[in-house]
Parts: sequence; structure tokens; C-alpha cells
Amino acid sequence: MIALKIIAVAALLYMLFIFVLPMSAGICNVGNIFGAGAAVILLIPLVFWEKLRGFFSHGAGKIVFALFLSALFICMIIACYLSFIMLKAAYNTPQNPTAMIILGCKVNGDTPSLMLQRRIDAAADYLLENNEVIAVCSGGQGPDEIMPEGKAIADSLIDAGIDENRIIIEDTSTNTEENLKYSAKMLKDLGLDGETIIVTDGFHQYRASLLAKREGIAPSAVSADTPAWLLPTYIVREWLGILYYHVLG
Repeated sequence: MIALKIIAVAALLYMLFIFVLPMSAGICNVGNIFGAGAAVILLIPLVFWEKLRGFFSHGAGKIVFALFLSALFICMIIACYLSFIMLKAAYNTPQNPTAMIILGCKVNGDTPSLMLQRRIDAAADYLLENNEVIAVCSGGQGPDEIMPEGKAIADSLIDAGIDENRIIIEDTSTNTEENLKYSAKMLKDLGLDGETIIVTDGFHQYRASLLAKREGIAPSAVSADTPAWLLPTYIVREWLGILYYHVLG
């Protein structure tokens, strides 16, 4: 029993570490805050079980403990289901696309962030092998950026050997919903309303596909690899984003 407790505590401390780690790089969002908070909430009864056992062994304490375990079980089921649909969306392979939309991400100065660069690399690899596909580079300029994300994406694609005549820049959007709304309008104006590839991180593909369908886009996916040390934070953030979408639209 003591060995199992030690293993459980070590696992939760590691969970806390992987959610706190991105904060050291200035990445702080609802994903790592929620993940770190969950680790702490699970650690408290485990570490202080001897002091809490009396409370949980009778009366109201039993009810609280039963509700806690029930909530934990439900959260695990929801997390598994969301992970499954996210994984399925990430591998929605293109069949006969006419265009792609590359979703923006942070630009540091005039250099794409690591996550954005991986999206650009994934898009460039596909575009170099499929010369008929048009690319929309989507993303506006944030208050801490010196250039629009769409422009940074386009410049990088051109540097990678993509003909600039195949590139359209959308540089006014401020979030994923606007990325897809404005990009979809550009494509429709050009008569390109067939299958459209969404290029983003794998964890983001499901929610992006929901927003794309709302704009009349038939989406498929080319997914960029997310740095492993950032993946837990962004997966949790995406779980919450999907729940928010389905509850509040």
C-alpha cells in the first residue's frame, strides 16, 4: 500500500511538473492552470489521507468522498472521449482538396514561433507535392507582434519554394473562428468551395473542423507535430475549448 501511494504521489508530482513547465517559457493559459490545479487537488487527499480519513469515514464525509470519486470518474470518461474525437480529426486525410487554410500562431519579431513554424513546415511539404492546391495564410497582427501572422506564414512558404501566385494572405483575423470565417470568404470569392485542408496542430483539428463546417467548408486535415513538452497543456486547453463550444456555441 505504501509503495502504491509513493507511485501515485510521484505520478501526480510529475503531472504538476509538466503543466508548470510551459510557464517557464511564458506560456500560461487555461490548459496548464487547469492541469496544475487538478494535480494539486488530487495530491491533497493522497498526501494527507491519514488526517482526512476520519472525516471521509462517516456521515457527510462519505457523501463528499463519493461525489469526489464520481466527478473524477466522469471527468476521465469525458477526457477519453474528447481525446478520441480529437485524434480522429487529426488524421482526417485529404482526398481531393482544392485549397488549404494555414491557421496562424504566435510570431516572435519577424520569426514564426516553434508551433507556427511546424505548421508552416507541414503545409510546405504538402504544397510541394500537390501543385494544384492554393494556400490561404491566415492570421492577423497581435498587440505584441510586429507583423501579421498571415504575412509571416506567406514569407516562410515562399522561402520554402512555394510559388507566391498560389498564396493568399488573410491578415485581419484575431482567433480561430475569424481565421476560418475570413479565409472561407476569400476562397468562395475565388470559386474554391471544394474540400479544404486545415493546417494546424493535431490537437486543434477537431475544433477547427467544427468552425470550418459552420462556414460551409468541407475540411480535411494536415496536422503539424506539437512539441512534446507543450502537448499536455494544449490538449487540456482544447478539451475545455471543445466543451465551451458545445455548451455555449
